[in-house]
Amino acid sequence: MLEIHNDNIITNKINQPKSGDYLKQTSILYASNPPTIIPLVDIPSDSKIIYEVNLSVPKEKANEFVEWLNIYSRVLCQTIPGFTNCNVFSQPKPFGLHWLSEEGDSKCYFLIQYHIRSQEYLKEYLKNGQTKVSVTEIDRFKYNIISRRVIRNLFTISA
Repeated sequence: MLEIHNDNIITNKINQPKSGDYLKQTSILYASNPPTIIPLVDIPSDSKIIYEVNLSVPKEKANEFVEWLNIYSRVLCQTIPGFTNCNVFSQPKPFGLHWLSEEGDSKCYFLIQYHIRSQEYLKEYLKNGQTKVSVTEIDRFKYNIISRRVIRNLFTISA
């Protein structure tokens, strides 16, 4: 079992640094650290946000991952306070991230957007449950977290 400590060192059961896949360890550490707080630009702190996660998943696990993500996201939006809906997109391999070149053509890439009522709800989720899910699912699906960000909608215009 892996444990994440305050100093962000991943250890095994006997509390020694765990060797292994650098990208996996980077993904676990990245998942355990909250994204940057959005500066408020004359927008109320309780305004809606989108929590966006970009992932790479081995092609042989992609279908299983999408099936799991469909169920997981549905349950998340139904049970976690503040989560209202989720969009999942497939996307081409991100350009310009040199470390992704190690992955060659062996991965599928996904963008997940969780719509959340406010940043306070996201903080609560990240504090109380997201890390456990991330560590378990990173190990199961061997995915890498490429990036995460939080964005705030300032306005929407419709035709």
